[in-house]
Amino acid sequence: MSEESEGFEKRINDLNESVRKLRLDFERYALTTEKKIDTLTSIYNELVPHRESQPHQISSISEATPEPRLKNSLSDKGNARCEETNLPERVRDIIPVARTALQNERVSQEVLDLLPNEISGLKYQPLHHRILTEIRKILAKNAEPTKSAISCLTNINRDELGQHLQKMFYNDFVEMKGKGKSTLYFPSKNPFIQNLFEPTLKHRREGGEIAFRLLVSGRGLFSEDWLYIALKQVPNLSMPDVIAIPPLEGKRERWGWSFIGAIPIEIESPDAVRAHPDQVMFNLVKDFAIGFKKLEVYCLRKSYDKILSLIADLPDDIGDRAATGLKALDLNVQQQPCPH
Repeated sequence: MSEESEGFEKRINDLNESVRKLRLDFERYALTTEKKIDTLTSIYNELVPHRESQPHQISSISEATPEPRLKNSLSDKGNARCEETNLPERVRDIIPVARTALQNERVSQEVLDLLPNEISGLKYQPLHHRILTEIRKILAKNAEPTKSAISCLTNINRDELGQHLQKMFYNDFVEMKGKGKSTLYFPSKNPFIQNLFEPTLKHRREGGEIAFRLLVSGRGLFSEDWLYIALKQVPNLSMPDVIAIPPLEGKRERWGWSFIGAIPIEIESPDAVRAHPDQVMFNLVKDFAIGFKKLEVYCLRKSYDKILSLIADLPDDIGDRAATGLKALDLNVQQQPCPH
C-alpha cells in the first residue's frame, strides 16, 4: 500500500472516530435535555414547602433499641421547659438559631453547601446509584459486569442503559474495559464514588476505630437506594459526620434526590461521650441550626444512657427531635439493608 493510500485511510479512520465522538456527545446532550424539565421540576418542588418525606425504614438492630424515656418527660408538653440558662454557652447560643431554622420549610442553602457538587448539581442521579449498586453486586459474585448482566438486574433495556452508562462514563462514575458487546463496566476510582460505597481510612483517623465502625454499621440502617455520604470534617465548620439522602418519590425517583428529607447523622464514640459531653450536646442541636429537620445519633449501648441524659437537659422542642433519632448499635451483629 502506498504512503498516499495509508495517509488517506488514516484520515478516514480519524474522521470516523470524530463522528463517533460527536454522536456520543449528541446522545449525552439529548439525554440531558430530555430530562431537563423533570430535573427543574424536582428542584422547584424541593425548594418550596411540601409534605414531609417518608421516613426510612430501619433494621432489627435499630428496632431493638428501646424508645427513649427521658427524666423530664419530653413528650409531655405540659411540663415546664428546662432552664436554658444552665446549658453550656455554645449550646445556649445556638438553640434560637435552630428554632428559627426549623420553622423554615424550604431546604437551606447551608444544607446544599455541605453536599458534593455531583449531588447538589444533580449530576449523580438515583438511577446512576442503582446501576452502580447492581454492578457492585455482580462483582461480588465474581461475575462479569456486562451491559446484558446489568440490564437484567436493573430491568432497564439495553439501549437506554447504554445511554446512561455513557453519561456515567463521561462524568467519571464508571470505567469501561473492552469493546463492543464484551465491554465491562466497573465503579470509578473517583473519590466521590468510592466514598459513597466504602468510606475511606480518613474517617477512621478522624473519629477513631469505634467511630469508624459505627459509621460503617450505620449504612445498614438505610435502604440501598439512599445515599449515605460520610463528610470530611472541616475545622471551625459545623457539619454532621454523615448525611443520608433519599430519592424523590414516584415518577421523579429516577432523576433527583429529596434534599428536604436529608437526615444528618452524628457518630458518638464512648471516648467522645465521656471526655466531651458539652460537645456531644452541641452536636445534638447544631444540625437543626444548619437547616435539617431530623437527626440521628449512633452510639454504643454503653453510651446510650449518658447521651439520653444530655438530651433530657435540652428544651423539649429540641430534645424531642434528638431523642427520636438516638440509636444504640451493636457492632458485633451484621446489620442487613432495609428492603426497597
